[in-house]
Amino acid sequence: AIFYVLVWLWTKKTTIGRYIFALGGSEEVCYISGVNVNFIRILVYVLSGAFTGLAGVFIFSRVLCGDPTSG
Repeated sequence: AIFYVLVWLWTKKTTIGRYIFALGGSEEVCYISGVNVNFIRILVYVLSGAFTGLAGVFIFSRVLCGDPTSG
């Protein structure tokens, strides 16, 4: 719940968070508006991978075994 609130605040209150929402809406309009589309896209992929890894650690700590089919 803490991560959810932090990410929600980050996406609603910062410029990069608004850029992420704009990129999800239309990449071309984002590019025309002057947003560095490649940087934002890479940032979103890195954050997605980091949060997925964190979720994997939390699932592993709850189940106490590695189950590749748990997702």
